[in-house]
Amino acid sequence: MKYPPEHYPTPARQHTMAVIALTTITMCCELFHAPEGTDVEKCMAKIRYWIDKCSVQTKRKKLSAGAKRDMDICYNKLAPHIVTPDMEGEVRFTAWASFVWTAWLFVLDVKHSCSLYRESHPTQSQCWRWLEYWTCQLAEALAKMNPEVDYMGTCVYERAAWAMDGLDYVPGKETKDAKGIAA
Repeated sequence: MKYPPEHYPTPARQHTMAVIALTTITMCCELFHAPEGTDVEKCMAKIRYWIDKCSVQTKRKKLSAGAKRDMDICYNKLAPHIVTPDMEGEVRFTAWASFVWTAWLFVLDVKHSCSLYRESHPTQSQCWRWLEYWTCQLAEALAKMNPEVDYMGTCVYERAAWAMDGLDYVPGKETKDAKGIAA
């Protein structure tokens, strides 16, 4: 279904959202190296492939000062949740898996609300479809391994996404009216 342009974020905001999604999923791929030959490693290889394909669309345009500001706000909210070398075992894995879930939500957001990327040239719009598909496969597999992953990842995503709109997200207290304004 196609909606009129006013239903979508501005082109500049769509570009910012796409860059954030690609950066977040790229960080996930760089922070964890799955054992060779495993299903996770194969899935991550496919994700890297589609990141490269999707990146072509975002590299055509420079980031505006507003986009850089929004990205700084977003990344400041994401920073405390990034895997660090001092994390051990299960804590490290859970943090990484939650961050994959967060990245999947950013990619999903672009796929569903950024008409510039979804409705562009058919082969390029398919890039986002496949990036979302493989990121979802990985996120859901990780959530099966640890049920906390989806909730934790969603909370991280909400904090970052709401912050770009100048709002604070408090888990369990979220409400927005029909215009997307926090109530």
